[in-house]
Amino acid sequence: MMINNIPALLIGPDSSDLFLFVHGQYGCKEEARAFAKLTKAKVLAIDLPCHGERAMEKGSLDPMHAVPELEGIMVWARQRYDRIGLRANSIGAYFSLLAFKRQSLFASLLVSPVVNMVGMIESMMKAQGVDEEDLRREKRIQASTGPALDWEYLQYALAHPLDSCQSPSFILYGGQDSMVRRLDVESFARRLGCRLTVEESCEHWFHTPQQLRALDSWTLECLASI
Repeated sequence: MMINNIPALLIGPDSSDLFLFVHGQYGCKEEARAFAKLTKAKVLAIDLPCHGERAMEKGSLDPMHAVPELEGIMVWARQRYDRIGLRANSIGAYFSLLAFKRQSLFASLLVSPVVNMVGMIESMMKAQGVDEEDLRREKRIQASTGPALDWEYLQYALAHPLDSCQSPSFILYGGQDSMVRRLDVESFARRLGCRLTVEESCEHWFHTPQQLRALDSWTLECLASI
């Protein structure tokens, strides 16, 4: 289906409860199918900019584009469902925390969430030998690996800190995560009262059979406690 001209997937049994599923970088809405098998709620997922059915779009995966889209999806969902929860991955969790910071959600399940975007961008700048003045002057600098460094993105992250998380929130973090710093996740969870679970042998992307079993087990525990 299409919602606000965005490819979407709505799956699961009839329910007045809905989970919004937001994938991460290199993901797609179809990833929601595995989560939908574990919950009795309806599940709605969309393809974020330049991903899934939108892979050929021009643009970039950034909060300036993704956050307004997610806000629009929430408006659509509020008109149709009594209670709404969130299940989000990685940078999709970052966008969702920005988009839904003033929303009342019955639960938020966050997997490998990016919770310190400013710190992540600054680390990328340091690795590339780029300082803030370089980025301000050039506006956009292509990194040797990974996404380009973008001045507007940095300014957005500085102006929109993650300072609230109103719903009962659960975080799953892999102890071998090489993208998101453990200290950042622990600090975020402690500051905002999130329940943090660390799977020491898992990575940022939960994808091996063992990691997927850990993900499913954590998901079922979270759902049972809601």
